[in-house]
Amino acid sequence: MEITALFTTARTDIGAHDNASPLFTLSKATESTNVTDGKKCLNTMYIYESSALFQKYSLPYITAVGIPGNILSFLVWVRPHMLNSSGVYLAALAIDHLSYLVLYSIYNLEMRWGVRLLSFPGLCEIFTVLYYFFQYMDPLLVSAFSVERYISIYHPFKRIKYCTKKKATIFTLVLGVFSALLSAIQGYFWYYEENTCFIRSEVLIGGQGSVWQVWAIITELLSFFIVPMFVLLLNIRLLRYISNKQGQNYCGSEKQHTAKKSSAHTTLLLYVSYYFILTTLPVSVIYLLQLYFLSEQDCTVHLLYTSKIIIETIEKTHFALNFFIYFTTGAMFREETKLLLKINRVQPADVYIIP
Repeated sequence: MEITALFTTARTDIGAHDNASPLFTLSKATESTNVTDGKKCLNTMYIYESSALFQKYSLPYITAVGIPGNILSFLVWVRPHMLNSSGVYLAALAIDHLSYLVLYSIYNLEMRWGVRLLSFPGLCEIFTVLYYFFQYMDPLLVSAFSVERYISIYHPFKRIKYCTKKKATIFTLVLGVFSALLSAIQGYFWYYEENTCFIRSEVLIGGQGSVWQVWAIITELLSFFIVPMFVLLLNIRLLRYISNKQGQNYCGSEKQHTAKKSSAHTTLLLYVSYYFILTTLPVSVIYLLQLYFLSEQDCTVHLLYTSKIIIETIEKTHFALNFFIYFTTGAMFREETKLLLKINRVQPADVYIIP
C-alpha cells in the first residue's frame, strides 16, 4: 500500500503531488527535496535506486502470478464441495485480491512505465475510491474467516447457528458496505487537474494535523495494524486450544474423521492469515516510522525509503500467493483443483465436505 507522485494513499503507491503531500513518495521530485545532496549519501542513494529497480521489475511478475491464481482460487472455492461458510469468505477474498492486482497493474503501468491510463477527468477519483476499497476489504475478510473458524473450534455448538453460508454471505456484504463508506471520502480528497491526480490543498492544511493526515493515520492503524493484531491474537489463542486438544480420543471413527477434516481446514486458514499478518504488519510499522523521520535531511531517509520499498514489495505477494498456500496445505483444495482442470476425473466423496 503506497502513495506517489500521481497519487498518494495512506499505505499504497498512489500518492499526492510531491509539493502537496505530507507523506513520503517514491517520485523523483521527492527524492531530490527530502534528502540532502552530498557524497556521504551516494552509497545509500545507490542502494535506494537499486531497490526501486527491483520493485519496478518484480511487480509485473507478482501480478502475472497472482491474477490467474486468484481466478483459479475463486473457481475452486465456489464449487459445491467447497462452498461452506469459510468458502464464501475465501471466494470473496480471491475476488478482492484479483481486483486489487488488476488496479495495481494499471497504476504500475502509469507510475513506473509511463503508460498514461489514469490521468483523465473522473478516472482519478473513481480509481482512488476503488483502490482503497479493495485494500480495506482485505484485512476485514481475513478477520471474518478467522472469527468464523474460532467459533467453529472454540464454540462448536454455536457453529450451526453462526457459521452458515447465508450468514457468511450477509456478513461479507456488510463488510463491503463498511469498506465502501471508508473509501468513499477518497473521491473528495482527490481531484484531476493539469493531467495529474492531486490531493485537495484544503485537506492538507495543518501539516501533520491536517484532515488528510489524521484520516490516513486513523484508517492505517485501524485496517492494517489493529485488525491484523486482532487476527494474530485470535490465532494464538486458537493454536493453544488446538494443541491442548491434540491427543484427545474421540468416540467413534466418524467423529474422529470429522475432527481431522476440521483440523486440516483450520490449518489452511491459519497459514493464510499468518502470511497476511507477516506481510501486512511491517508495512504499517514502516509507515509510522516514516512519520517520525519525516523531517530528517540525511542519509537515514534513503535507508528508510529502501526498507519501505522492499517491505511493500514483499507485502504485495500476499495478494498473489494464496492459491499456492491453498494448494500446498489443503488436500481438498488440491483435489477440487485437479477436477476443475480435468487432471483428476474421480469425483470427490462426501469426505471433502468441510464441517
